[in-house]
Amino acid sequence: LRRHGNICGRPNCSCKRAENPKLHGPYDYLSHRYKDKTQTIFLNKKKLILAKKGIDNYNKLIELVYQLAEINFRILRYHYDKL
Repeated sequence: LRRHGNICGRPNCSCKRAENPKLHGPYDYLSHRYKDKTQTIFLNKKKLILAKKGIDNYNKLIELVYQLAEINFRILRYHYDKL
């Protein structure tokens, strides 16, 4: 998740001032990297809530994967020494 301001397309907007520009926003975005490509989407309020839940679920899944890897490591180390 990231949050930042934007510059619009209107030529005389205050977001385009050379000194002290006033950006629009800030707006929330979700970035995802897969196979050396980064995808970014704008998040409205509803999507932001869903994105936060998805990130929490992802973090829980990764933690379970690490726990499973640790269990498998211990099984190989301590229960199959005689192979």
